[in-house]
Amino acid sequence: MGELTLRSHGAQTVKAGFYEIYPYFRPRDDPIPRLRVGEKLRIVSIGLHGGRTEPPNRLTEAELLKLMEENGIGTDATRATYPKLILDRGYAIKEGVFSRRMGLDVVRA
Repeated sequence: MGELTLRSHGAQTVKAGFYEIYPYFRPRDDPIPRLRVGEKLRIVSIGLHGGRTEPPNRLTEAELLKLMEENGIGTDATRATYPKLILDRGYAIKEGVFSRRMGLDVVRA
């Protein structure tokens, strides 16, 4: 059998960080496939690339309304009232739309 070059790539979240607060932005893990018992491979090179993630930008009201529509929250008639209601009830503050702890608790309930 001739020489064969195999390459494997994978990604795995080691520490959840801000994804604990924003789980809906969490990327999918892409683990490296497992080998079967008895398989032998010669390792030519190994590389490890570390990096840090950054939280997503805060939502604008338009983005919030779009997400609500995509997830079936509210109706066309009521949806536009939600950003003000969310701010009035203290679920978020307006720096973009930034969820507060109480807002996250409501989402989790």
